[in-house]
Amino acid sequence: MNHYFVGLAFLLFMGMAAQWLSWRLKVPSILLLLLGGFFSGAVLGVVRPDELLGDQLRMVVSLAVGIILFEGGLTLKLEELKSGPKVIRNLLSLGVMVTWLLSTWLAHVVLGLAWPLSLLTGAILIVTGPTVMGPMLRFIRPLNELNHILKWEGILNDPIGAVVAVLTLESILMGNVWAGGVWMLWGIVKTFVVASLIGAIFAIWLVLIIRRNWAPEMMHNAMVLAMVMGAYALSNVMQHESGLLATTVMGIVLANQKAVSISAIVEFKKTLQVFFISTLFILLSARLTLADLSQLGWNSVLYALLLIVLVRPAAVWVSTIGSGLNWREKLFISMMAPRGIVAAAVASVASFILVERGINEAAILTPLIFLVIAVTILFYGLFSPGLARWLNLVKPPDSGVLILGAHDWAIALAKHISAQGQAVLLADTDRGNLYRARMAGLKATYSSIFSPVLVDVDQLQGIGKLLALTPNDEVNSFGALRFSEYFGRQQTYQLLPDDVAFEAHEQDVYHRPFSGRSVFMDGITFKSFTKRFANGAELERLRVVEAFALADINHELHLPLLAWCDGELTILSADDNDLVLKPGDVLLLLTNDLPLLLRLSYMELMTADEDGLGGDALQEIGVAPGTGKVS
Repeated sequence: MNHYFVGLAFLLFMGMAAQWLSWRLKVPSILLLLLGGFFSGAVLGVVRPDELLGDQLRMVVSLAVGIILFEGGLTLKLEELKSGPKVIRNLLSLGVMVTWLLSTWLAHVVLGLAWPLSLLTGAILIVTGPTVMGPMLRFIRPLNELNHILKWEGILNDPIGAVVAVLTLESILMGNVWAGGVWMLWGIVKTFVVASLIGAIFAIWLVLIIRRNWAPEMMHNAMVLAMVMGAYALSNVMQHESGLLATTVMGIVLANQKAVSISAIVEFKKTLQVFFISTLFILLSARLTLADLSQLGWNSVLYALLLIVLVRPAAVWVSTIGSGLNWREKLFISMMAPRGIVAAAVASVASFILVERGINEAAILTPLIFLVIAVTILFYGLFSPGLARWLNLVKPPDSGVLILGAHDWAIALAKHISAQGQAVLLADTDRGNLYRARMAGLKATYSSIFSPVLVDVDQLQGIGKLLALTPNDEVNSFGALRFSEYFGRQQTYQLLPDDVAFEAHEQDVYHRPFSGRSVFMDGITFKSFTKRFANGAELERLRVVEAFALADINHELHLPLLAWCDGELTILSADDNDLVLKPGDVLLLLTNDLPLLLRLSYMELMTADEDGLGGDALQEIGVAPGTGKVS
């Protein structure tokens, strides 16, 4: 019992450690998870999956994959199909067939596998790994049409590939894979019908429960998880191995209904996805042994490379005939097909079953698929970002700022952000404020935080951060809560509510749960910021000439607000007190004594030409030229 507990604890620890390290090093997490699992199993012998889970290993792996695919389905919006619907359809039909047939043929010719095992290998390699594709797309930031095509293909390919692979496995176990062809086609049709119905029914049932308040809110996330597992189990009972597709359909239906908000469910499922991916990959790669890897030769590496340079381009070329995509877009799609957790899970289960049935040749499946995963992730991860930039298919970074509140000092702040080249959008319901903002050359919209106009995709083009600066603490908190769904909580900031600031002053406590990150340092509130301006404080942007830490500045006289490090905007908060600025970086401060500040040797005032704030424009919003001080 003690050994089981140690193994389980080490499994969870290694999974989270690999995820954290990948985030710090900015490398694909699955590579580190693969190495961590192999180290935990083959090297240390601490994690022994077959001993930990025994005969339940296959069931646990399959159910976890179902939950991962449900989360993937939650990200698929039908309006995205306006971009390349024909290409998506073709990739999921013609592309799947080309990938399957060519992968099968190469497995037989290059690896020397028997035709039935080659057919199974090709089926497993249909999938294109959404758990790897998603992070890659977020890093590369391709144009919207390409992003939607690859995201839909990656998520829907997983259940398709898994179903085809399982039915192929069943045909092999029947003794004649060719004779089982008609049975396989009928199985695919039944799988799609049964899974789609069950996934849709469970999604509608869940929407009714939430909309009619048949369960308290505190139970919603747990109920969602239970219903996903229920849909998976019922679908599998009615049609063998259809559960993965049922959970995917359930996620898609939930994502596209308008009756209830699912933002809390999405956040909960993102957490579950990280947990299950980490645990599964450590668990599966821990089953690899040195003996398994010794079965692989250079022909295995050649096979993986041929999947990249031959199979994927052929599948994309066939799928994009008459699509209207140009050669650059086709080339980029051809260079994006990493494999991930579903391929590893299906291969591990299939290999385990076939070896148990006496087909020893199937032992190569698991190490081969893990090799393909590693090679494809390394190749696409290293090569595709540069290719996208070379082909000019990358969206500009969403480094702009949405500012709630268009009062005088918010306008002055927006001018400094705009002068540094970032997009700025101000939102307010005071038409006088909006008039002054527009006269200052800023983009401003008449909108409350509750308005759907504020989240219009075109209006938020280039915007990736929120600054909630209104005098109303509730509006700031709700704004941060609403836009955390679009920008992520790390990029939503609000002024510290007055009651929290009072509590912090009285008890030296700065942490209390409210919706956004506390913007600026030292717990600044709307009242305290406005008071400092009224008492003569100025907004000044300075260039760093010598490295220094923000902690070196007297914050009572000079409060750091924003920093541009290597040209990238950072909105400063209490967490950034130890941030070290380098020569060439730019810092925006709220200062009470500019002459004293300029006597410091590590900063210099930017000139009027450099800061981009013309005197006429500043006078129009009541700001003294060259100072940024609201009059």
